[in-house]
Amino acid sequence: MSGRHSSFDWRQPAGVDSAVVAVLVIIQVVVLIVIVVPVIVIIIVEVVVFVLIVFVLVVAIGPAFGLADALEVHFPPGLEVDLLDFAVEIFDLDQFRILVDGQDAESLVFLDVLVPLAGGRFEVSAHAASMRCARGRGNAALSYTRPVYHYRFPAATMQNRRPAAPASPLARARRIVVKVGSALLVDSATGRVNRAWLETLVLDLVRLRRRGQEVILVSSGAIALGRRHLGLSPGVLRLEESQAAAAVGQIRLAHAYKELFEAHEVTVAQVLLTLDDSERRRRYLNARATLNALLALGALPVINENDTVATTEIRYGDNDRLAARVAQMASADCVLLLSDVDGLYTADPNRSAGAQFVDRVLRVTPEIEAMAGAAVSGVGTGGMATKIAAARIALSAGASLCIAAGAHKHPVRRLEQGARCTWFVPQGNPASSRKQWIAGTLRPNGAISVDEGALRALHAGKSLLPAGITEARGRFDRGDTISVLAPDGREIARGIAAYGDADVARIRGMRTREAAAILGYRGRDEMIHRDDLVMMDDAGHD
Repeated sequence: MSGRHSSFDWRQPAGVDSAVVAVLVIIQVVVLIVIVVPVIVIIIVEVVVFVLIVFVLVVAIGPAFGLADALEVHFPPGLEVDLLDFAVEIFDLDQFRILVDGQDAESLVFLDVLVPLAGGRFEVSAHAASMRCARGRGNAALSYTRPVYHYRFPAATMQNRRPAAPASPLARARRIVVKVGSALLVDSATGRVNRAWLETLVLDLVRLRRRGQEVILVSSGAIALGRRHLGLSPGVLRLEESQAAAAVGQIRLAHAYKELFEAHEVTVAQVLLTLDDSERRRRYLNARATLNALLALGALPVINENDTVATTEIRYGDNDRLAARVAQMASADCVLLLSDVDGLYTADPNRSAGAQFVDRVLRVTPEIEAMAGAAVSGVGTGGMATKIAAARIALSAGASLCIAAGAHKHPVRRLEQGARCTWFVPQGNPASSRKQWIAGTLRPNGAISVDEGALRALHAGKSLLPAGITEARGRFDRGDTISVLAPDGREIARGIAAYGDADVARIRGMRTREAAAILGYRGRDEMIHRDDLVMMDDAGHD
């Protein structure tokens, strides 16, 4: 073994340092590309989105709200407004909640108007909305997420705001009667319920109720539905055939209404009436009490003509007048006659090229009546003549009446959005017109005399109780109109009696509990309720 040791050179090869540096540089470049470039892209996208939102607000959405030259956004609670092509309802500005019809239930962007004005500026905020129920299932509650954009409009634009148009009779009404014709309810080709259209009508009526308005529905369609199931041929039916068809169709019609309203948690009640029920005072009182009780309990009365026992009513197809009588009975403010015509013309537009549309009528004159023509519907029997007669009844009761086409979906909503129609506008309100009707239209059937205490109570606006009656004169029944005489024999009032003359003779001068014991039953507390009584001085009589 040699004593020399072998030696090795552990020095790194030339060029190793530069290679490492190159790798590090490449890594840094890659990191910059991966991290910095997306940030730049995000910033660019946000800028583009900002520009687009400004463009949409100022150019596209702005004109819809009058933002181009004057800000015209009004959101009082409970008032329906149009947001783009969505009909919405604002119930509480503190908790901005929107209801959108099911057919429009998709994702959308809406504007949140922030009030009051802060710092002399009017702030509008756009939010993304998300649905909380499936499309097509009635009204959908919307919840909004984080703000995606804020834009401030100068408060000075509010100074140039044009005054809002006066509310329509429909918007002002507290109680509304809606009449639906057979031509709308029944598909003339199949003879079945036009369910797709009826669903939209139900949504409209539910929306009216949700904003605090009471609704009564008067419906045709029983005969038109029943004739198909009985195999009756098209054309005019004999009386007994009409009655049979009504009996069959009524069940199907009631079931359709129950099913559709029940989906919105609305209880419906079927009420069968004829014109005779509104003409005879005793029946009138019972029907009116039933309607008021149903409305007070939150139900929606669905009124049909009792075609199974009616005679002339069937042949005349008089649900138009029935609707007006119901409005009179219930002291309604507004009547909507939805039919296959869009209103009143000076002549039949199908026959006269010069026929002009009449959009507003204050009085039903002979000239207005002459404009009515014959019925043209294939499934209904009413025509413009019945609608004019209904308008006369409604006006005398102080109710507005609208004749409008109802074939489009959401017919009531279309009216609120300005669809063409004819409005008959009264000069009074239901209460005052009804008082005039009691005082001057109805002829008193009898009379009762009252003492000084009752006289003072009547002048104070109170009801007449049996305790204040001293004498009954003439023959009258419950529901008849009678005169009220002062101790000196003067006629001081007229009203609708709650008891007949025979019962009055037994309970006069007695308290309510004593009267119930004598009669054997508990009647009404008042002989004449103040709502059914008019002082003759107030009515313009001596």
